[in-house]
Amino acid sequence: MKPTRQKTRGFSAIAAALLASVAVAPVTANDRVGADLRWFEVEVLVFKQTPQFHSDEEAFALPLRPIALTRQDDLLTPLRSQQLARNLPSSLAGLAQPCLPASPHLSDFGLPEIPLTRPVAERDSWMTSADNQNTSEHLSQRLEGESLCFSEGEGETGLVNPWYRDPNAPQPRGPREVADVIIEGEGGDMLRTRSPFLLGSESFELTSLRNRLQNQSGKTMLLHTTWRQPVMNRNQGRKVRLFGGQNFSQDYDYLGFAKPQPASQSSWDDFEPNTDRLQVGVQQGPLESIDQLLRAIDAGAEPFSRPDTQAMSLPERPQRTPANIPQDVWEFDGLMHIYLVGNFLHIDGEFNLREEVEIPLQATSLEAQAEAALRDESAVEPFLRGYYFSQLRRVISHETHYFDHPHFGVVVQIRRTDLSSRR
Repeated sequence: MKPTRQKTRGFSAIAAALLASVAVAPVTANDRVGADLRWFEVEVLVFKQTPQFHSDEEAFALPLRPIALTRQDDLLTPLRSQQLARNLPSSLAGLAQPCLPASPHLSDFGLPEIPLTRPVAERDSWMTSADNQNTSEHLSQRLEGESLCFSEGEGETGLVNPWYRDPNAPQPRGPREVADVIIEGEGGDMLRTRSPFLLGSESFELTSLRNRLQNQSGKTMLLHTTWRQPVMNRNQGRKVRLFGGQNFSQDYDYLGFAKPQPASQSSWDDFEPNTDRLQVGVQQGPLESIDQLLRAIDAGAEPFSRPDTQAMSLPERPQRTPANIPQDVWEFDGLMHIYLVGNFLHIDGEFNLREEVEIPLQATSLEAQAEAALRDESAVEPFLRGYYFSQLRRVISHETHYFDHPHFGVVVQIRRTDLSSRR
């Protein structure tokens, strides 16, 4: 009977262990949400280059070919706000918000007691009143319930009232934003996520190649980053959005058409009558206009020319704005789709490189040319053209693959991870 008791105790211990493993199994499965995916590490290097031959410029259409942001993961945009915070001017370095809550005394912020800019009618109504003098006490009363916002203009920081700004009016333009070339992330755990994540620069294996390209004439680095992502079949997988270089959003819309130039900021003196300024808008008579045109011809401006129908002309704006286009207009922007067909990796890249060009305005009549000359308008129109590139390629992991375009290049290396084996 003794051996039977020992055997029963042994089965009881095994059963208890199995029950314990079953109880723990759901927790372990939840912690390993990405364990059933095939994970790969992707490193991308993007640079622009000066074309060696310019005879093929006509092969690239001037109108932009939009790239819709569908079924895509954007890993770079979340880091952009951090970059913008680092690039804030020192005068705004301590402000976490663009606007400060109003205070009865501006001196609480270490700022001088100055009036806010207001519309002319309202400003005159309270400044000319005998009961409302421009004093610190009166200003403090008017500031209650309002907010103070900081805006940069001509190297100075001034106070403006946010409700005074017209949201539809062109905003003052500063230096263009330029994205960091090296984009690093904090990494992640492939077992605890099903989404791609950026890696730090310690994972870079193309650094020496980037340094060599930087030293070559005519090449400018735009982006260098590495991420890990699950790779699926073509229908299940998602694309990764990549962008870099200059941000043209303040000067052009996504289709490349120039935005209206912002009006100059008004000051208190602009509201004073000025008889000299009034004469500027007076319409010239026929003799004055003819005299102005003759002076332009004598100066060699040659405002009149025969219209050239063969010259490059400004594209027509589409009647409808394409759907799902990016909000920001980056110098380099596009999508990279990495997927599996069976056990073979494929890269489907679709990109646009933007470049500023000047399109000559081809006048349709001498009258139109004369009007442009009298207005002293430029004979060219700025436009942000796009160089489109799309290519599908089957690749092998741990090999370096180069996507070549006359105006830019994309270097890609896909590396296996511990979870890359076929499921």
